Amino acid sequence: MEDDQDIRDLITLILTRLGFEVHAVSMGVQGVAAPWEHHPVLVTVDLNLPDMDGLEVAGYIRKRSDAPTLFVTARTEPDDEMAGMASGASAAGLSRRG
Repeated sequence: MEDDQDIRDLITLILTRLGFEVHAVSMGVQGVAAPWEHHPVLVTVDLNLPDMDGLEVAGYIRKRSDAPTLFVTARTEPDDEMAGMASGASAAGLSRRG
């Protein structure tokens, strides 16, 4: 789930090249329905979706799927990382040094 078309296309390209079948959506409500429709093996979620908070979306998905969740976000605060982990996200992160 990613509302930015360029980022969504890049994630789709990378995952497709890695052998995944990708079902990309731009809204949280579409992502909440995905576990019933596609039975994902991996879920990527942008925290800043236009219709729902990504953490809320991840919580709904976690109730219906055991697929690992990976947040793709510009948020960098430690509180965001902790909230992501609490919602069931996988522990992986990148930091940028300024």
